[in-house]
Amino acid sequence: MTSILFDVFYRSYDNFMKTFRLDDHEAILSQLRALAAKGRPGPPEPFKIADIGGGTGVLAHSLLELGHDVTIIDPAQRMTAIAKERNPRVTVINEALAKVSPEPLYDVIILRDCFHHIADQGPALSKLSQILQDDGLLIIQDFSPNSLRAQLLFTLERCLLEKIYPIPSSDLAAMMARAGFSGTIIRLNSRDYLAIGTKSSKQSTKEKPAEVEQ
Repeated sequence: MTSILFDVFYRSYDNFMKTFRLDDHEAILSQLRALAAKGRPGPPEPFKIADIGGGTGVLAHSLLELGHDVTIIDPAQRMTAIAKERNPRVTVINEALAKVSPEPLYDVIILRDCFHHIADQGPALSKLSQILQDDGLLIIQDFSPNSLRAQLLFTLERCLLEKIYPIPSSDLAAMMARAGFSGTIIRLNSRDYLAIGTKSSKQSTKEKPAEVEQ
């Protein structure tokens, strides 16, 4: 099915992101810096990162410039062609998440502003667990459905015939716990939150991530 936002207006997408101040990914980069600095069990830098729904590659470019190995997993071929133009070193897999091979495994998986576009969110988290290394990090940045700014964004997306599935941070935290992740919800502002989850074969799948302010 053709997406008007991703397959028709793909050349305008980056301007759309700037207009709604969606192009700031410093919170994600700070999580990666913290992961490297903790000396915790898990992969050393540079990280092998999967950028799910990475689109035009703005975040991927920043990650590549930091020396990480980045793969964009996104079925929107016209969007990812721009990502390749932006930085030829990025690897692109033009498949929906459900169809992605469980190999290779990634050290870090990032979903930035795209989780609310996924219909089968529970199975998606299970798939993410399959392709993430033990002690690997899952970072999801998305929008609080009750935020007025988020509701405006959702309205625009629906006007472009996008099917969206907004999820409160508390619901996402519970869903992540059921999928085997433990971690934290970080409120960035009234609209945006980060869901940070660590996969470990030794951790309880019933542990619900705590919520903190940033």
